[in-house]
Amino acid sequence: TVDDVLANALADVGSPNEIAEKIANIERGKDGNFTTDVLAASGGEVGEEPVYDIEYRADTSRGFYHYLVRVALHNGKLYNATSQALEDQWKELEALARKSLA
Repeated sequence: TVDDVLANALADVGSPNEIAEKIANIERGKDGNFTTDVLAASGGEVGEEPVYDIEYRADTSRGFYHYLVRVALHNGKLYNATSQALEDQWKELEALARKSLA
């Protein structure tokens, strides 16, 4: 997804943990959500651009999913790239999911 934001830097939007909790709270507010747990949140760089990597799981009425999210901010736009897999398929898809966001 791409969203317009009133921020000049990713850190202005929040820390990795703060962004992870914002994403988790959005999931928790959705119909059919039983639980959502943040597993990891970290910051890094791609080229010279700061990025946050967030990993979480959500158990919902539509299934139990594992998510990887990369968040970046550029020119006032917040970019979220998400990879998702059913939790019971995560072990076989994890390497590919991580590579897709590298």
